[in-house]
Amino acid sequence: GTVQNLFNLDRFMRAPGYGQLTLTIGKYYRVTGESTQNRGVLPDIELPSAIDVSQVGESTRDTALPWDRIDPTRFRAGAPLEAGISSLEAQLQARAAEDPDFRYYNDDIQAFIEMQQRKTLSLNLADRQAERDTERERRLARENQRRAALDLEPLTSIEELEAETPPDVLLEQASAVVADMIELSQGRPRQLLSDGDPGL
Repeated sequence: GTVQNLFNLDRFMRAPGYGQLTLTIGKYYRVTGESTQNRGVLPDIELPSAIDVSQVGESTRDTALPWDRIDPTRFRAGAPLEAGISSLEAQLQARAAEDPDFRYYNDDIQAFIEMQQRKTLSLNLADRQAERDTERERRLARENQRRAALDLEPLTSIEELEAETPPDVLLEQASAVVADMIELSQGRPRQLLSDGDPGL
Protein backbone atom coordinates (compact mmCIF):
# COMPACT_ATOMS: atom_id res chain seq x y z
CA GLY A 1 0.00 0.00 0.00
CA THR A 2 2.95 2.39 -0.37
CA VAL A 3 4.46 4.44 -3.17
CA GLN A 4 8.24 4.60 -3.08
CA ASN A 5 11.08 6.30 -4.92
CA LEU A 6 14.55 4.81 -5.16
CA PHE A 7 17.58 7.08 -4.94
CA ASN A 8 20.92 5.72 -6.09
CA LEU A 9 23.41 6.94 -3.47
CA ASP A 10 26.38 6.23 -5.72
CA ARG A 11 25.19 9.09 -7.92
CA PHE A 12 25.39 11.57 -5.03
CA MET A 13 28.61 10.24 -3.50
CA ARG A 14 30.31 9.89 -6.92
CA ALA A 15 31.73 6.57 -5.84
CA PRO A 16 30.44 3.01 -6.13
CA GLY A 17 29.26 0.82 -3.25
CA TYR A 18 26.88 3.10 -1.32
CA GLY A 19 23.71 1.36 -2.51
CA GLN A 20 20.33 3.04 -2.67
CA LEU A 21 17.84 4.79 -0.45
CA THR A 22 14.16 3.79 -0.60
CA LEU A 23 11.93 6.71 0.31
CA THR A 24 8.19 6.26 0.91
CA ILE A 25 6.42 9.25 -0.66
CA GLY A 26 2.78 8.15 -0.45
CA LYS A 27 0.21 5.51 0.39
CA TYR A 28 -2.73 4.24 -1.60
CA TYR A 29 -6.11 2.97 -0.42
CA ARG A 30 -9.02 0.92 -1.66
CA VAL A 31 -12.38 2.61 -2.39
CA THR A 32 -13.53 1.42 1.04
CA GLY A 33 -10.86 3.65 2.58
CA GLU A 34 -8.88 0.63 3.81
CA SER A 35 -5.14 0.42 3.32
CA THR A 36 -3.54 -2.63 1.73
CA GLN A 37 -0.47 -2.03 3.89
CA ASN A 38 0.60 -5.08 5.96
CA ARG A 39 -2.53 -7.06 5.04
CA GLY A 40 -2.78 -6.89 1.27
CA VAL A 41 -6.22 -7.68 -0.10
CA LEU A 42 -7.60 -10.60 1.88
CA PRO A 43 -8.84 -13.31 -0.50
CA ASP A 44 -12.36 -14.72 -0.34
CA ILE A 45 -11.04 -18.04 -1.63
CA GLU A 46 -7.49 -18.94 -0.67
CA LEU A 47 -5.39 -21.43 -2.60
CA PRO A 48 -2.61 -23.33 -0.80
CA SER A 49 0.93 -21.96 -0.92
CA ALA A 50 4.35 -22.95 0.37
CA ILE A 51 5.02 -19.29 1.14
CA ASP A 52 4.27 -18.27 4.72
CA VAL A 53 3.23 -14.62 4.45
CA SER A 54 3.95 -14.09 8.14
CA GLN A 55 7.65 -14.76 7.39
CA VAL A 56 8.20 -12.71 4.23
CA GLY A 57 7.39 -9.30 2.84
CA GLU A 58 7.39 -5.76 4.10
CA SER A 59 4.96 -6.47 6.95
CA THR A 60 7.65 -8.56 8.71
CA ARG A 61 9.90 -5.52 9.16
CA ASP A 62 9.92 -3.48 12.36
CA THR A 63 9.76 -0.23 10.38
CA ALA A 64 6.80 -1.19 8.17
CA LEU A 65 4.02 1.38 8.10
CA PRO A 66 0.90 0.18 9.94
CA TRP A 67 -2.43 -0.70 8.36
CA ASP A 68 -4.87 2.19 8.58
CA ARG A 69 -8.07 3.56 7.12
CA ILE A 70 -9.25 6.84 5.66
CA ASP A 71 -12.73 8.04 4.73
CA PRO A 72 -14.14 5.87 1.93
CA THR A 73 -14.89 7.30 -1.47
CA ARG A 74 -18.43 7.23 -2.85
CA PHE A 75 -19.08 3.97 -4.64
CA ARG A 76 -21.92 1.57 -5.26
CA ALA A 77 -21.21 -1.97 -4.10
CA GLY A 78 -22.48 -4.94 -6.04
CA ALA A 79 -24.68 -7.66 -4.57
CA PRO A 80 -23.32 -9.44 -1.47
CA LEU A 81 -21.14 -12.40 -2.41
CA GLU A 82 -21.18 -14.54 0.75
CA ALA A 83 -23.57 -17.23 -0.55
CA GLY A 84 -21.77 -17.39 -3.88
CA ILE A 85 -18.37 -17.64 -2.21
CA SER A 86 -19.51 -20.66 -0.19
CA SER A 87 -20.64 -22.33 -3.41
CA LEU A 88 -17.38 -21.48 -5.18
CA GLU A 89 -15.36 -22.81 -2.24
CA ALA A 90 -17.35 -26.07 -2.27
CA GLN A 91 -16.78 -26.47 -6.02
CA LEU A 92 -13.05 -25.82 -5.57
CA GLN A 93 -12.79 -28.44 -2.82
CA ALA A 94 -14.70 -31.01 -4.90
CA ARG A 95 -12.51 -30.35 -7.92
CA ALA A 96 -9.31 -30.44 -5.85
CA ALA A 97 -10.21 -33.80 -4.34
CA GLU A 98 -10.40 -35.31 -7.84
CA ASP A 99 -7.40 -33.53 -9.36
CA PRO A 100 -4.10 -35.51 -9.27
CA ASP A 101 -2.13 -32.32 -10.05
CA PHE A 102 -3.68 -30.54 -7.08
CA ARG A 103 -2.93 -33.46 -4.75
CA TYR A 104 0.66 -33.56 -6.02
CA TYR A 105 0.99 -29.80 -5.44
CA ASN A 106 -0.34 -30.13 -1.87
CA ASP A 107 1.98 -33.08 -1.17
CA ASP A 108 4.93 -31.00 -2.39
CA ILE A 109 3.92 -28.15 -0.09
CA GLN A 110 3.66 -30.54 2.86
CA ALA A 111 7.11 -31.99 2.11
CA PHE A 112 8.55 -28.46 1.92
CA ILE A 113 6.94 -27.49 5.25
CA GLU A 114 8.30 -30.63 6.92
CA MET A 115 11.81 -29.79 5.69
CA GLN A 116 11.49 -26.23 7.02
CA GLN A 117 10.37 -27.47 10.44
CA ARG A 118 13.43 -29.64 10.94
CA LYS A 119 15.47 -28.40 13.88
CA THR A 120 18.67 -30.35 13.25
CA LEU A 121 20.92 -30.91 10.29
CA SER A 122 23.73 -33.42 10.05
CA LEU A 123 27.21 -32.10 9.28
CA ASN A 124 28.28 -35.52 8.08
CA LEU A 125 28.61 -35.42 4.28
CA ALA A 126 27.53 -39.05 3.78
CA ASP A 127 24.44 -38.54 5.96
CA ARG A 128 23.51 -35.34 4.08
CA GLN A 129 23.89 -37.06 0.72
CA ALA A 130 21.75 -39.97 1.92
CA GLU A 131 19.06 -37.51 3.11
CA ARG A 132 19.17 -35.72 -0.24
CA ASP A 133 18.87 -38.99 -2.15
CA THR A 134 15.93 -40.08 0.04
CA GLU A 135 14.13 -36.77 -0.57
CA ARG A 136 14.74 -37.02 -4.32
CA GLU A 137 13.31 -40.56 -4.32
CA ARG A 138 10.23 -39.36 -2.45
CA ARG A 139 9.78 -36.51 -4.91
CA LEU A 140 10.06 -38.90 -7.86
CA ALA A 141 7.57 -41.28 -6.19
CA ARG A 142 5.08 -38.40 -5.72
CA GLU A 143 5.47 -37.45 -9.38
CA ASN A 144 4.96 -41.03 -10.55
CA GLN A 145 1.87 -41.31 -8.37
CA ARG A 146 0.51 -38.19 -10.12
CA ARG A 147 1.44 -39.58 -13.53
CA ALA A 148 -0.24 -42.93 -12.78
CA ALA A 149 -3.47 -41.11 -11.87
CA LEU A 150 -3.29 -39.29 -15.21
CA ASP A 151 -2.42 -42.47 -17.18
CA LEU A 152 1.03 -41.11 -18.08
CA GLU A 153 4.24 -43.11 -18.37
CA PRO A 154 6.29 -43.10 -15.13
CA LEU A 155 9.65 -41.37 -14.94
CA THR A 156 12.74 -43.38 -14.07
CA SER A 157 14.99 -40.65 -12.67
CA ILE A 158 14.92 -37.32 -10.87
CA GLU A 159 16.76 -35.81 -13.86
CA GLU A 160 13.76 -36.61 -16.06
CA LEU A 161 11.52 -34.91 -13.51
CA GLU A 162 13.69 -31.80 -13.36
CA ALA A 163 13.57 -31.55 -17.17
CA GLU A 164 9.74 -31.57 -17.10
CA THR A 165 7.64 -28.41 -16.97
CA PRO A 166 5.37 -28.80 -13.94
CA PRO A 167 1.65 -28.08 -14.32
CA ASP A 168 0.60 -24.60 -13.19
CA VAL A 169 -1.87 -25.85 -10.60
CA LEU A 170 -2.65 -22.43 -9.11
CA LEU A 171 -3.39 -20.89 -12.50
CA GLU A 172 -5.60 -23.82 -13.45
CA GLN A 173 -7.55 -23.70 -10.19
CA ALA A 174 -7.87 -19.90 -10.22
CA SER A 175 -9.14 -20.05 -13.81
CA ALA A 176 -11.65 -22.73 -12.84
CA VAL A 177 -12.90 -20.59 -9.92
CA VAL A 178 -13.38 -17.63 -12.29
CA ALA A 179 -15.28 -19.88 -14.72
CA ASP A 180 -17.42 -21.14 -11.80
CA MET A 181 -18.10 -17.54 -10.80
CA ILE A 182 -19.23 -16.60 -14.32
CA GLU A 183 -21.58 -19.59 -14.44
CA LEU A 184 -22.89 -18.78 -10.97
CA SER A 185 -23.57 -15.17 -11.97
CA GLN A 186 -25.58 -16.49 -14.93
CA GLY A 187 -27.60 -18.71 -12.63
CA ARG A 188 -26.31 -22.10 -13.75
CA PRO A 189 -23.51 -23.86 -11.86
CA ARG A 190 -20.94 -25.69 -13.97
CA GLN A 191 -21.20 -29.45 -14.17
CA LEU A 192 -18.23 -31.79 -14.01
CA LEU A 193 -17.63 -33.95 -17.06
CA SER A 194 -17.45 -37.70 -16.62
CA ASP A 195 -13.63 -37.69 -16.42
CA GLY A 196 -13.66 -35.11 -13.62
CA ASP A 197 -12.66 -32.16 -15.79
CA PRO A 198 -14.78 -29.05 -15.34
CA GLY A 199 -17.08 -28.41 -18.26
CA LEU A 200 -16.76 -24.88 -19.61
